[in-house]
Amino acid sequence: MLSEIIKRKIEQKAGQRIRYSRDCDTLAEKIFSDCKCSISSSILKPLFGFVKGEKGPCAFTLDILATFNGYQPWDELPQSFNTEGK
Repeated sequence: MLSEIIKRKIEQKAGQRIRYSRDCDTLAEKIFSDCKCSISSSILKPLFGFVKGEKGPCAFTLDILATFNGYQPWDELPQSFNTEGK
């Protein structure tokens, strides 16, 4: 559900690859530790393709991921990728 660029950014920030479902547990803990934002690993698993999601992520979830990556709100995150490397 997330683009590969955004997945890589999240992995870089987390300091680990998200290759297995259980890695989402560690990522959820890292997000809470860094941002004091609580997000369940069950919310992260469909975003990384480990569980088939019925619908896309809500804006609150996307904002938490943006905050984790140093952006706020979510809309700034994809825009910044368009200007990086130019």
